[in-house]
Amino acid sequence: MAAYQVQLHLHIDHFLAHLIKASAQWVNKPKIHMLRHLGHSILRFGPAVIFSTKKFECFNGVLRQSSIHSNKQAPGRDIAVAFDSHACLRFVISGGRICDPILKTWTTASRQVTQVFHNNQNIQRALGYNEETAKPRSPHEYPKFLRNDGCWLVGQVNSLWEVVGSRRASCYMELTGFDFTGADGHYEMCGLKRTVYTAVVNAKDLAGSINVQHNRQLGNCLILKTKSTFMERQETSEKTDEVVHSDHNHYIINAASLRNVELHQLLSNMMIDPITGDQLSATWHMSQYLTCAQ
Repeated sequence: MAAYQVQLHLHIDHFLAHLIKASAQWVNKPKIHMLRHLGHSILRFGPAVIFSTKKFECFNGVLRQSSIHSNKQAPGRDIAVAFDSHACLRFVISGGRICDPILKTWTTASRQVTQVFHNNQNIQRALGYNEETAKPRSPHEYPKFLRNDGCWLVGQVNSLWEVVGSRRASCYMELTGFDFTGADGHYEMCGLKRTVYTAVVNAKDLAGSINVQHNRQLGNCLILKTKSTFMERQETSEKTDEVVHSDHNHYIINAASLRNVELHQLLSNMMIDPITGDQLSATWHMSQYLTCAQ
C-alpha cells in the first residue's frame, strides 16, 4: 500500500500539471480538488469506488427494469422487493436448502427446477454464478515448482496454429521477438526493435496484447496524398493524406492506451520524476497568464 500511495500521488501530480497547463480554470472543479485527497481517502475508506461513477451507470438498466412496475409511491421499497425476489429465485433454482419450521425438515426444489439452472449458462450468468470461481481446481492441478526469474517477451504474431485431434482445443503461435530499446527521446515512451528471433509458444502463455505505433520520428515517415477514397463502396480517383511508413523495425509502446493499462505500464517501465509544489504553482501562474492573454 505504501508503494501504491507513492505512485498514486505521483501520477495525480502529473495529471494536474498537464491539466492546469491547458487551462487554469480546472482548479475550480470539485472533482479535480477531490484528487488531492484521493490517497488519504483510500487509506481510510478503501478503494476509491465513490469516484468511479461511470462504472455504476451500467446498473441503471437493472434499476429501471426493477422499478418498471412500481407505482412510484415508494420506488426505493419496490426496487428492494424486486431485488429480494431475484435473490430468492437464485437461491431456489441453484439448489438451496430451505428449512420447514413445522415439519422440522430441510427441503430443496425438485430436479426439474434445478436443471433449468444447471443446463443453461445464460441463466447462470444472469444470476451472477461463475462456475470457474465456484469450483476451484484441486491442489494437484497446480504446478509444484514455479520459476519467477523469467523475463517478458514482446512479439508480433505471425501465424496461429490449432492442434487437431486432442481432447482439449489448444493453439500455438509463431512469434517474432522484439527487444526493448529504452526511453525514446522524442515520444518519451519505451521503444521496441524487431529482432531475427522467432519462437512457437502456447497461446495460454500469452499475458495480453499491447498497442504499439510506428516510430515515425526515427523513420522520417512522410505524409502523402496516396490514400484512395470510396463513395458508395466504389473507389474514386480522389486521394487523401496518409502516413507512408518507411521503417517497420522500430516501434513505440503506447503507454497512453486505455486497454490493458497495467500491462502497458509494466512493459514500458518509465520512471516519472516527482513534481514539486513550486513547479505546480509555476504551471498554474503560466496557464493563468496565457488564459488572460487570449
